[in-house]
Order: sequence, then structure tokens, then C-alpha cells
Amino acid sequence: MLLRVLIWGIITIIVPISGGYAVIAFNTSDTIVPGVSVNETSLGGKTIEEARAVIAQKAAFYEYGKITLAYNEKTWTFAPHDIGIIFDADATARNAYAIGREPNIMRTIMGRARSMISGTTIPFTVDIDEERFAAHTDTAFASLNRTAIDASLRFNDVLHRFEATEARAGTILNKSKLKYDLLNIALHSSERSITLSMQNDDPLITAPMLAHVIVKANVIIDQAPITLILAEPGNPVNTHTPRDVHYQITKEQMKDIITAGYRDNEAYLDANQNEIRAFLAQIAPSINSKPRNAVLTVQNGKAKEFAISRDGMELDIEKSSELIRDGIRAESTRIDLAANVILPEIRTETIENLGLISLLGKGESDFSGSPASRIFNIKLGAEKLNGVLIKPGEEFSFMNTIGDVGAKEGYQSALVIKNGGDLVKEYGGGLCQVSTTMFRAAIYSGLTITERAPHSLPVSYYNPQGFDAAVYSPHPDLRFINNTPSYILVQTRIVGSKLYFEFYGTSDGRETKVIGPIEYDKKPDGSLKAKLTQEIYKDDTLITTKTFTSSYRSPKKEVIQKNPLE
Repeated sequence: MLLRVLIWGIITIIVPISGGYAVIAFNTSDTIVPGVSVNETSLGGKTIEEARAVIAQKAAFYEYGKITLAYNEKTWTFAPHDIGIIFDADATARNAYAIGREPNIMRTIMGRARSMISGTTIPFTVDIDEERFAAHTDTAFASLNRTAIDASLRFNDVLHRFEATEARAGTILNKSKLKYDLLNIALHSSERSITLSMQNDDPLITAPMLAHVIVKANVIIDQAPITLILAEPGNPVNTHTPRDVHYQITKEQMKDIITAGYRDNEAYLDANQNEIRAFLAQIAPSINSKPRNAVLTVQNGKAKEFAISRDGMELDIEKSSELIRDGIRAESTRIDLAANVILPEIRTETIENLGLISLLGKGESDFSGSPASRIFNIKLGAEKLNGVLIKPGEEFSFMNTIGDVGAKEGYQSALVIKNGGDLVKEYGGGLCQVSTTMFRAAIYSGLTITERAPHSLPVSYYNPQGFDAAVYSPHPDLRFINNTPSYILVQTRIVGSKLYFEFYGTSDGRETKVIGPIEYDKKPDGSLKAKLTQEIYKDDTLITTKTFTSSYRSPKKEVIQKNPLE
């Protein structure tokens, strides 16, 4: 007979035992039932948070303790943590708290009574970090493993036939049993040794399984070479270039490509994808070509076409390798290649849609008196920008478009002052003349300038001062946004000692008024300031005003490092 009385949160239980009764009283507070322990550590009367702290401290002793693993006469000693064992203090505390808290009230009372009379011991909640376990065991026990070797195809150069190599069985560490042993030790928090177990590693492919594969492989090698066909799109009519381009995989190359695969417990004829990709990478340069834009020139204020566009092509190596693989499996002797067509930005059939019909603005500058190297660099920089197409809404970057500036790109060098007075060789002197002229064209076109910097010293080529744009990678840079409704075509030309930039596009009716540049605060030492204002009108209404200020230091006061691209 069991009697229960609940008074002021105290449960009193009268339990019949041999020779009489036991009276047990306990409260119903939010703590772990008395008598519950983990690995001889009592948790009774503690909250979950208190138990978690105790368990974490206790688990750390075991987590960073020692486990000895042995095989034959060799031993390895590790901390359980290193091999991937995880002690979950939070889950263990929750399990302890759940003792004596059954959904059924009578089971709850009996569970609590048992814990208080005879005690309840629960194990740690443990798990294994699979990645850490795999990494540790693969490294530590690599010398024990003797993995199986599958039978494979080998070409006999004497007989000129494929044949099979012999398979070899092996032995590898039994990781499943090792995991079980590790978890068992962790559950009981004991420090002891584990004897490693090995298991057989059987090959997937044996020599007899390759008999039918060898027959197919020899048929293919006898049919070699294999012809690869690329249909080249976009060839002009009545040209002497054949529409279909042919390549061959020779018999010698096929020896390395033909291989055996394994699927659904059977061996099959396959092709080595890495070897195929390597072959395709060799022929790709002869296939790949960049698209060519329709070339435009300007006559009577309008853009005119004088050279048609040409599509580009790029060999699709991944798709082509799959096609070759499938063709070899089917014992084909002619296999198609796959290529992607790359369309040019300016195609002949879409020129009229670009709206390159109006001169938006023009910039000019004079480089007379420049040394030969500077003139050469100005011409080269202008040539790189001639024909550049700027998309609607695109932010143009001068330095990103010009790219690297050095001897490899064809620029000439000159001596410039650096580091407070040292003369050093720098490439690209004169490019600031190009950026300055382009800045002027962008201003007169009414475009939004997002980055522009003046030179630190006044430069005679850009008189009057205040209408220049210094550049030097990566900054300062010249940047502006094409805020017109269509593409902008950049055209450059040199007449005598003058450089011209012309921007062609579609006018949205804006008109640009440029005030200045106005020089002021001029000092006897040559220092000065300047101001340039851009006003943009639409329908005779001023919609945007932007002022560009410049401050130039004295070139006489001290030796100052000059911009190498000036």
C-alpha cells in the first residue's frame, strides 16, 4: 500500500518495505530529484544550470584525459577530445532533470521514490564529431591500412592490346568498431585501452569482371583515331574556311583515355575525364576567339558603320568532355564538340538601336612641347579608349579601362621625382593629358562626375588651371556615370599637337553650361586656386549645378613629388 499526502509543496510517501513501512518526503521544487547522479557525481537538489556546470567540469576531466589505442605491439595515446568524442553537458543535465518527471503522476512519484531509496545513475550524453574522427584516424592510422587495389585496364605496347591487371585485397581499420568502443568508454568515463580491429577491404573490380570491357576497348583502339567535329557558327558565306572544323584523338592518346568504371556491381567501359579535359585544353586556343564589335566612325555628326561585327566562340570543355565520354562508351568514331557563341556588344544588326546618333560633348587639350616619350604615351592611351562603349547607367573608370601601365603594355618611361628628390624611372607619363581631355568631354556632355582630382602642382599643358583630372592607379581615378538614355561611344583623335575626345549617344534635351575655370588666390610663389562650375539645363530650367575646386601648391618652394603620369 502506498499513501501520498501533499502539504505546502511537500510530497510525503509511505512505502511498504520488508518488516514495515518507509516514510519519504520530498519537495516539488524545480530541481533534480535527490539520489540522481552522473558517474558517481551527485546532482540531487541542483537546478539544471547548476548541474550543467558540475557536469561540464567533470566531463572536461575525461574529455582531455587519456585513451590508449593498441594494435599488435604498437600503441597510440590520445585525449578523447582529439579523436572526436564530445561530452554534452547540457543534454546530460536535462536527462538528469527528467528523472522523476513522468507524464503520469504515479510514475513520477515511484520514479522519485526509487531515486531517493536506491539512487539513479545516468551516463554522460556523448557523441562523435565525424569530421574530426575521420581526419584523426586517417592520419594517425594510415600506416595500418592496406587498401584494396582494383583490377584495371593496361595497354600492352608489345601486343598492341588492352589487358587486365590483377586485383589485390587489403585490410583497413574497422572504424565502426572503434567508434563503438570509444563511445562505450566515454559513457562510463573510464580511462582504458582499446585494441584496434582490422577488416578486409575487398576490391570492387576483379580481372574476370573486365573481360567484356577489354573486348570493347580493343575494338575502339583498332578504330582510332576518333574524329571530333566542331560546327563553327557565324562563318560568312562564300569564304574558303570550312564550316566544320575537325580534330583527332590519336591511338596513342586513346591509350590513356580508355579506362574501366564500376556501377551496380559491374565493370563497364569508361573514359578518363581528366585526360579528356587535358586534351581539350590543348585544342581550345585554336577554337576560342573573342567577339569583334561592329567598328564605327563618325561622319557629319553621326555614327556610321564601316566594319561588320563578328561572333566569338569558346569551347565548352565540360560539355565536350561528356560528349566524348558518351561517344567512347558507344564506340563512336565521330563525336561532336560543344562550343558557346559569344555575342559582341555592338552587333551589326543592332547598331541603329544603340542610338549613337548625336555628338553629346567634346573635350580638347594641347600637348605641344611634350617630349617624345610623353607624346607616344598620349597616343597609346587615346588609342586604347577609342571606340569604348559605355552602357546606360554604367559608371566608367578611367584606370580600370586603361588597365596596367608599364613596359609590357607598350608604354615608354621617363625620369620623375619621387621620395622627396630621387629621380626614378616611371612608365606612362602623359596619361593625365588623356584623362584631362576625357574629363572635359564628360563635363561638356553633362554627365555626372563621381571622382576627379586636380594635380598637386599647376601643369602648363592644362592652362588655364582648374580643368584637369589627375590619375594614378588605383587612385586618384576619373569616374563618371552615363546618365543618358542610351550607350555612349567614345571617339578619340589627334590633330597636330591637339588631343580630342568626342562622346556620341542620344541626347535627352539637356544643355550644359561650363563657367570657368576661374583662377584666384594666386601667389608670387606660383601657388593658386581655381574653380570650375558645370550647370545642366533642361527645357531652359537649371536642374543640376556642380562646382569643382582645385588647389595647387607652389612649384618653387620645395622639391615636391610629381604625378608620374602627368
